[in-house]
Amino acid sequence: AFENSWVNISGDTNMAFRIRESGVVDIHGAVEAGTPGTAIFTLPEGYRPSAGTAIPTAAAYTDLSPVTASLFPQLIVLVDGSVKSADAVSLAVFGQFYLDPASAP
Repeated sequence: AFENSWVNISGDTNMAFRIRESGVVDIHGAVEAGTPGTAIFTLPEGYRPSAGTAIPTAAAYTDLSPVTASLFPQLIVLVDGSVKSADAVSLAVFGQFYLDPASAP
């Protein structure tokens, strides 16, 4: 469930996540209308990293009306499961992280 007014971008890939047997969590989708710095959603236990980690985004915008600045900020995944974007109100992400970042190749 989304938090803090975040919603899927209509006509784009819905936000989703999955875990692989290897301990890699995939996150992908496009969201908008949220408040920068607030949780977009919270991952359930078992999907949370052992340390805070970042995922590069495919695209993001700090101002949508009109678009005045485009950025490629990181999606932040915290140990409590919170998934946040520090400074974007719209973003697309197609990335992954390891449950234990220290074991990443």
